[in-house]
Amino acid sequence: MINSDYRINIECFEKDQMLDKRAIGSGIYIIELLVNDDKEAIPLYIGKSEYILKRCGEHLYTFFKRPCYFGLSEANMAASNLLIRFRVLEQCPSADLFKKETTQICRIHPILQHATNDRMLGIGSKMKILEKVLKNKLSTDKRRH
Repeated sequence: MINSDYRINIECFEKDQMLDKRAIGSGIYIIELLVNDDKEAIPLYIGKSEYILKRCGEHLYTFFKRPCYFGLSEANMAASNLLIRFRVLEQCPSADLFKKETTQICRIHPILQHATNDRMLGIGSKMKILEKVLKNKLSTDKRRH
């Protein structure tokens, strides 16, 4: 059962207010965090799957059972100014998944995984990194207003 105090927003493969059909097939996806409706997303994780939509459902299940999976705290989960967004980066055949994923990781540098592979950092590291990023982001937003 999902904690009723959770207010975090989730957006899964939306394109023009509909499901991005590329999410049904094989390819590379990104999980991002947005703060305060900011247009600039924080890249959390890049993954590959033969069935992107199914894989991201698995990520969401784990995330709601253990928010620290994406480096978030219970307080973050209760914040309605946060949005977790899943997006397709590119479709590709199964044979190309590994190479394409590695290329995207090296290009985008998601903050919760190693620099050259799809392995996520440890829970403690993810939480420290995300806490620091959110603190910087929120203090920058306050200075703008």
